[in-house]
Amino acid sequence: AHFYRVVWSVIVTSAILGALYTGWHVWNNYVTSGPVTVVETTYFKYAQVSFPSVVICDVSRVDWKRVLALDYAKMVSTDQRVDMDQVRQTIQALLQGLSVITYGDFDEFNRLRQFENSTIPLLNKVNITQLLLQVMRPCPEVFIGECYWRYERLNCCDIFELQKTEFGFCFSYNSDFSEVSMGPSQLGETGLDSFWEDSRGVWRPKRTSTRGQFSGLRVRVSTPPLEELPPLVDARPGVKVLIGEPRAFTFGTDMIVSSGSFGDINVWGDRVYSRPRLRSMTLDRRKCLFMDEARALGRKYYLRQNCKVECYEMYVRQFCNCTLEFMFPYSGYPECTIEQLLCLNKHNLAFNQIMPSNVDRIFFISNDSSTEILTCDCDLDCDHQMYIAEVTVAETSNSTKEVLLDIHFRRSTCNLYRSDITYGWLDLLVSFGGTAGLFVGASLLSGVEIVYFLTLRLYHFWRGQRNKIRDETPRVFYIKDFISPRI
Repeated sequence: AHFYRVVWSVIVTSAILGALYTGWHVWNNYVTSGPVTVVETTYFKYAQVSFPSVVICDVSRVDWKRVLALDYAKMVSTDQRVDMDQVRQTIQALLQGLSVITYGDFDEFNRLRQFENSTIPLLNKVNITQLLLQVMRPCPEVFIGECYWRYERLNCCDIFELQKTEFGFCFSYNSDFSEVSMGPSQLGETGLDSFWEDSRGVWRPKRTSTRGQFSGLRVRVSTPPLEELPPLVDARPGVKVLIGEPRAFTFGTDMIVSSGSFGDINVWGDRVYSRPRLRSMTLDRRKCLFMDEARALGRKYYLRQNCKVECYEMYVRQFCNCTLEFMFPYSGYPECTIEQLLCLNKHNLAFNQIMPSNVDRIFFISNDSSTEILTCDCDLDCDHQMYIAEVTVAETSNSTKEVLLDIHFRRSTCNLYRSDITYGWLDLLVSFGGTAGLFVGASLLSGVEIVYFLTLRLYHFWRGQRNKIRDETPRVFYIKDFISPRI
């Protein structure tokens, strides 16, 4: 009997240890598992997706004819006698740089260095944003004739709106960040499928239900000839085209279509959405943010693109204590003066050294220990629509002073991906139950029985023992003058 007790004790102990060991691995899988993304369907219709925002910029954002016609005397902030010829040269050098500026290309202001100690201090009150608006081509001069949207003819200047970009002022279509749409677009709900109504009663962002030419946006753009571009800048007649998410600020790769060309721009991209139960995972595990979990760029929702733009602007303020109002959405910070543009020029290398914080920096810094590096850690989007654009350029027989663009979806459907929890609490419960059943033969009913025996059964046993003790205790009765036990 003793031998069997020992063997049985060893078996029970081994089973319990095995259950604990396996249960620990099950729990570890639960706390370390991340989301998994799978294809839900390969026929998700683009009719359920917002048409991308389309931004069209002149290769040179400065019309040199308007620069030559400026009244330079009104720009000087002093009553003292100054050399107006040098003032004119300074303003023209400034506008030459601004004509082809983009984020990280502040070396375009190198030619301003020669005026740093002479006329620049006299021009610090010049409002650069207003100056750019004065010398840019207005909408009627940019677009030729009528535009097409979903096979319908429309006035181009009724559908294109002024917008700030990393290239300066451009014209955009279907963007929530245009100067007209910035306010009304924030009244809509949060989400990739949300929409809002503009002043004309049109629901935005717009959508299209078909593919191919004329199904999206078709526009003809006038381009100034080479002799009308700013001198001494690297620019050729043509237009820049940027395609992106309508709810995101346009900031990124552009496509250039030269004058006398037809740009057939095919757009495609897959959709990714996340199941609501993914919110139960910590940010470190799911590695993405839902749109309503944070804010970026003054919006009530989060998008990674907007977060990155906000970070880029933050470094402009950090290095030079100002912002580029013609490049970023209004943030309430003072606009950079001409003198502060030289500060950006000084730190230009830093604006091109952008890297995540979780990589080894030895591959990105030079031997100079003073190298400045920008770190912009923006979490991925849990829900996002990708817009990938590809342009096919062909020559047109109409004119060498214009560009014809047709932006449309390449196909009518895309892939829809679903992100979900790899190992949820239900999987954890099933694994624990299987482990308990395998090693110790336990089940949910066994657990109920254990709880029952440790609570109600134990209580009833205690009550029974208490009553038994009370019944066995002798009772004493007082009868007159003597005491007799109860019979």
